[in-house]
Amino acid sequence: MIAVSLITVFLRMRGRISLVNTSQKEHQGLGRLRGALRGYLTLIPYTLILGIYMAIMPGHMNAAGLASATIGLLITATNGVRGVTFMNVERLVEWGHTKSIAVAASILAASMFLATKASDTPSFAIPLLLYGIGSGIVTPVALDWITKRTPREVLGTAMGAHEGIYGVGMCLGPLAGGFLADAYGPSTLYLALVGVALVMMPLT
Repeated sequence: MIAVSLITVFLRMRGRISLVNTSQKEHQGLGRLRGALRGYLTLIPYTLILGIYMAIMPGHMNAAGLASATIGLLITATNGVRGVTFMNVERLVEWGHTKSIAVAASILAASMFLATKASDTPSFAIPLLLYGIGSGIVTPVALDWITKRTPREVLGTAMGAHEGIYGVGMCLGPLAGGFLADAYGPSTLYLALVGVALVMMPLT
């Protein structure tokens, strides 16, 4: 895949994109990202859920007796749904960031609630597909919020902060989630994530 990507870049994109270096006399610190703060805050609970989805849920499905091929198929389907939702981001943004995030938070909360009862392939498939829809809304809508409220000259910093929040959430989510799952069981973990998902609403 990397080789195909490199060939595509060199044959189709190289020479069409140019970077213009400009001198910046003004200090470009994190303070200039204040306008996008709510977008970043909204991402924190989402990235905690994302980390658990990627690191813990596959192990839970394996422990429940699902075959590795089935787990892979379910995650592929989830990401496929997520991709389809990505393609409709323009409509979601036009509908409104707050409304879109509220809907996504509700879908993610429903997904986590249904996961508390999951024990076989069909009962895992429904929450995973719902997760794909909710995730497909949050990621592009929050990113659109951030970029529209960030001065152009600090967009690089804004994207770095954006990716940093993903890194922190995907680190702390599995860590805390694994502890909860071991101490109280996966159902309690998913029930806690219902509350985490709903926290996104007031943050918008």
